[in-house]
Amino acid sequence: MFEVEHDDLIKRIKALKTIPNPFYAYVHWHGGKMKEYGKERLECMFAVKSFLDAGINVIQTSDSPLGSF
Repeated sequence: MFEVEHDDLIKRIKALKTIPNPFYAYVHWHGGKMKEYGKERLECMFAVKSFLDAGINVIQTSDSPLGSF
């Protein structure tokens, strides 16, 4: 369910010219649950900035009904 960012994964995504679709709305609507994943995992989840910094185009989704449009 979650995207976990790793340098190797970012390199693969860029090499394959794929477009990631992180589910950012989960953080907004269910952010109170995030602490259960722990600090180390949270630092690499929903890696939109890392994708953009690597020159990877990113799109977004609402994954409705889990998050609104």
